[in-house]
Amino acid sequence: MADIHYIQPGLRYFIAGTWMSTKLFAGTDIKASLEWLLSIIVCLFILSIFKVLGWQQIQKLETLSEIKRLKSCIILILGQSKPWS
Repeated sequence: MADIHYIQPGLRYFIAGTWMSTKLFAGTDIKASLEWLLSIIVCLFILSIFKVLGWQQIQKLETLSEIKRLKSCIILILGQSKPWS
């Protein structure tokens, strides 16, 4: 399960980006529109950073789960093949 700390800031930046998009399309001045566009690009960049961090967290948890599963399989195999038992 994804860590909640990576989801909430991403949702905040998504909402901010959506709000900035409405300001961009409602604007009539080119300079103001370019400023809103720059803000949207920054929000998208931050969202991509959160996505990468969340993906790395998920991969780490999957790897740890797989290591635990392999460890239990090895213990089970070694426990059954002891020649002195």
